[in-house]
Amino acid sequence: MASYEKLELTYLKILRKAIIFFASLSLVVVIVASAIGLFNIGAFNFPSSNAPDITSTDVVEVLTAKDNETPDAAPAVSKEQKEKDPFQEYYDRCYSAIHDFSTTHDPSYPYEFRKGQIRTRSNSLDEQDIAKAYVSGLADTLEKALKDNAVIELTKKDHALDIAIRVYDTYNTMFYENLQAKINKKEADASEAAMKRASGLGILTFAGGAFLSFLLLAFLMIFVKIELNLRQMAEKN
Repeated sequence: MASYEKLELTYLKILRKAIIFFASLSLVVVIVASAIGLFNIGAFNFPSSNAPDITSTDVVEVLTAKDNETPDAAPAVSKEQKEKDPFQEYYDRCYSAIHDFSTTHDPSYPYEFRKGQIRTRSNSLDEQDIAKAYVSGLADTLEKALKDNAVIELTKKDHALDIAIRVYDTYNTMFYENLQAKINKKEADASEAAMKRASGLGILTFAGGAFLSFLLLAFLMIFVKIELNLRQMAEKN
């Protein structure tokens, strides 16, 4: 009977070690699966802006490489819209850059550039950060590109105002192409993120099952430990 009790005690010790091993394994699975699941559902992802980043160097390279078509002028906007527009500083910089370039390099040519078209383009952009990126980038581009020697050289072949408008049009083309590319990428990323979220939820469900297994094994380990202690106390008595 004593040998049977010793064998039983040995089995209980082995069982306890096995429970500790599988409980530890379950806990590791819970941690790893939870991290993967949370990552897949986007818990650690941060939104990014769609605002394109166009530089004057980009515009000059395109402008001096080939001619660009001039788009239709944008419709005028109301006076009330102009007064409430937060980007007036950028508009003034754009108009000043075009005016100064045109009158400096071709003073005899009639200056005609409708101011409302830049404002209307920025107002047509839905997001505030994109609109700001558009007008601030345009102002920087016009100020730098219209002082570039490669652009100034073009005034020998065409009117300065036409060159300034081509810089403006080139910027618009590059900005909207860049913007559309970012929107397309964001939509593709959103579709991929939806698939990852679905996968992440499945992994989190699996992690939940692993955690329940860990709890069950932990309780079982406690019961085995209690049983071992009771048997050891009985042996001493």
